[in-house]
Amino acid sequence: MTVENQGAALHSVTASLPDTREKLQFDLPANARKHFEVYVQPEYSYGSSNVVLEYDKGKKTTAFLKMECISPEDMMVAAWSKSAALATLFSASNETNTTVVPVTVPRDGLPENAIGYRALNILLIGADVDTRTLNEAQVTAIQEWVRNGGDLIVVGGGNWTYALGLADTLPFTPQGTYQAQEITSPDGSVMAGDFTLVKGAPRPNAHLL
Repeated sequence: MTVENQGAALHSVTASLPDTREKLQFDLPANARKHFEVYVQPEYSYGSSNVVLEYDKGKKTTAFLKMECISPEDMMVAAWSKSAALATLFSASNETNTTVVPVTVPRDGLPENAIGYRALNILLIGADVDTRTLNEAQVTAIQEWVRNGGDLIVVGGGNWTYALGLADTLPFTPQGTYQAQEITSPDGSVMAGDFTLVKGAPRPNAHLL
């Protein structure tokens, strides 16, 4: 969804999709546009929806929004990272007929309720973002989603302390890093190079791959 402003700056703009009860709030500078990727589960209709924009303390305008429907068999992958490439990790390696739908989300876009992850298959968290900046509600939502079967992948690296915000959710407790010249993947293949790996203590219920 792209919103364009051809006039003076607008503050506290609200975009709402009546069929989904979803709302976005943002500022829109003069002569600027913003693009949003919105994933919703409509309650009544599919394929299209009206978007209501409210601005300047009560002014409203309505636009027609065409939706691209996603099949229940598709894999939804969300990534919180400064790199958009992380979200395409599974798209590039997918060998089945399942369509992978990747999206990059900002920290503030992570839900504060586990139901917000209901349609998601995998949540990827990059090594370049600090999970300690998540608020309590966001952490609780991720923990509840994982306990109910959600797949969380936290990428390790030199900034190992960035993972400590979700330490209670991880299968091991990060304690530092070490350098390695080769790594072996779960399928037995070996990759050579200079790698910074995270070390730590596995939790009692952890499964080694």
